[in-house]
Amino acid sequence: MNDNFLRLLQSILQTLYATVGLVLFIIDTIGNLFNVILFSRLESLNKLPSSLFLLASFIGSQIMLITGLVPRVIVGLTGNTSLVNFLLLCKVRTMLKPASATFSMACVCLAAFDRYLYSSLDLRCQRWVTLQQTRLIITITVILCLVVFSPYAVLFYTAPVPSSCSIVNPIFIYVQPCLSLIFYNLAPVVILSIICSLIWRNLGQQVAFYLRGHIRCYDQVTPLIIAQMIVILATTFPTVIWLIYTITTQNVSKSSLLHAQEAIVSTVFVLPAYCPYSIMFYVYLIVSPVFRRNVKCLVLGKRRILPEINTQRIRKSNIALELRM
Repeated sequence: MNDNFLRLLQSILQTLYATVGLVLFIIDTIGNLFNVILFSRLESLNKLPSSLFLLASFIGSQIMLITGLVPRVIVGLTGNTSLVNFLLLCKVRTMLKPASATFSMACVCLAAFDRYLYSSLDLRCQRWVTLQQTRLIITITVILCLVVFSPYAVLFYTAPVPSSCSIVNPIFIYVQPCLSLIFYNLAPVVILSIICSLIWRNLGQQVAFYLRGHIRCYDQVTPLIIAQMIVILATTFPTVIWLIYTITTQNVSKSSLLHAQEAIVSTVFVLPAYCPYSIMFYVYLIVSPVFRRNVKCLVLGKRRILPEINTQRIRKSNIALELRM
């Protein structure tokens, strides 16, 4: 009876990854492709440091989905684990998955911080981050993420019996869930919550300025980042609960049946965590009419997509306002 039930649980697990995981990966690839094209071509976006940070985050998200979700989808579709447990692939994907996830979240936080500076009435803050500095920061972030998570390539190994890509270092077995909980779950949520609240406060202070300046500022990026923060907060919460459970029950003796049941619960709780890396293009479409119009222009093949905001005009208006004050 237990053997049949275990096989049923394993079948449910494979079905979840073969269906939900595959759908997430497909919509992610399409969405990230559109995001990369839009944030590269739009004149209102490709000259903003925050857009460059978001562009880097889309690339990191795609790598995270390829290394983290695709192997599980392959197992779900074929039931064969020999390819995903191949030693070299095991080491590469177990290092790149957390590194790319952390890199993507770090870039989103940096984009939010740039929007916070831009929302300030202080012109020095608005000009603090340049495109050249942004490229340098992205490069440094890539290097740091690879260095921090390089031990994963050493501490993960393909165990001979059973053949599985798992942790062989007993100390790292306890450390790894804590790192996951901190680096690309709790830390991004806390940082983005603080920055977005500061952005909201700054925008509230600027309402009178927009009325006096007679300028309608179509800031495309700030609403996108706030929406992204909400998605990250909503989808990270189940993963945080599961990781806390994993950390607190590591010393508990568990039967094969309990392990199988935990695998199902883990899948249900962890799959939503892939959403911030896969659905942001569609969230942008929902929350931003300007973004929708730009996507329509791209799909219809217009030769030039006009910007919705003249940054220099707004900054000149800021200077004129400060002189009058």
